[in-house]
Amino acid sequence: METQTRADKSKSAIIAWFEKRPERAFRHSDFSSIHEIHRELRHIDQDMNMDEFVVFLLDKTPLKKHSLKFPGLPIAIYLWGRDFSSYETAYKIGGAGAYLSHYTAAFLHELTDQVPKTTYVTAPQPRKRQENIVLTQQQIDQAFSRPARVTKAIVTLGGHRIARLTGMVSDGLGVVEMAAPGGAKIFATSLERTLLDMVVRPIYAGGPQQVLEAFRLAKGRMSTNKLIANYKKMGYVYPYHQAIGFYMERAGVYSENTLRMLREIERRRDFYLMHGMKETEYVSEWRLFIPKGF
Repeated sequence: METQTRADKSKSAIIAWFEKRPERAFRHSDFSSIHEIHRELRHIDQDMNMDEFVVFLLDKTPLKKHSLKFPGLPIAIYLWGRDFSSYETAYKIGGAGAYLSHYTAAFLHELTDQVPKTTYVTAPQPRKRQENIVLTQQQIDQAFSRPARVTKAIVTLGGHRIARLTGMVSDGLGVVEMAAPGGAKIFATSLERTLLDMVVRPIYAGGPQQVLEAFRLAKGRMSTNKLIANYKKMGYVYPYHQAIGFYMERAGVYSENTLRMLREIERRRDFYLMHGMKETEYVSEWRLFIPKGF
């Protein structure tokens, strides 16, 4: 009876510890430090290893394991209870170096009045060598005549739709620490980097109209100098600065001096606001094709 009482006390102490923490989502590797903490606190036997500790948590506490089947990449996520944040969960799904991005980051930065139905997390992948690539007009035309590629790495967890994207390694450029609902630490793109990502992949940002609205709502908070600096450091092959300039001008809230900073960047080729447009209009100032009627 005494042993059972001690076990119950240990379980209660462990549950109380988790309940006080802001984190609700975990990868298996996270339990290494958690296991050590509870060994030091004498909540578990000293000879219990980490895997045994995880089994104990799954059996005796509100912790649940979820095996997610992304294409070619199964991922196990552990959630504490039912009250978890899709932002924290998506961030954990992304793995090391991941960050919330696109429409999700736009929502976190109050760049949209909409509540995105999908939470986007980007996992960096090794940068492909693209030095000194000069695209011909024909190559640009062909690339943007096709529909944009859309990730198939999407799962639904607890009613939340989560998309795992891949992006080039940027060494943390334009990535900032934020707090998820509940207080857990997450990382997301900065306001300026978010706008860049929305321009590059409007399909993950609610479409061009939402990108335009994001630029309107960014007025007074966005640093154009930082936006352009990030754009240049990202080393894009395509001339997205033409789309950025168009959005900022069409937003109708930026000064001529601000727009001039974009106009001073050379425009060598015609470009496209998005992929797969069937009917277009041409904006000569930005050498940009946009959807007809936009």
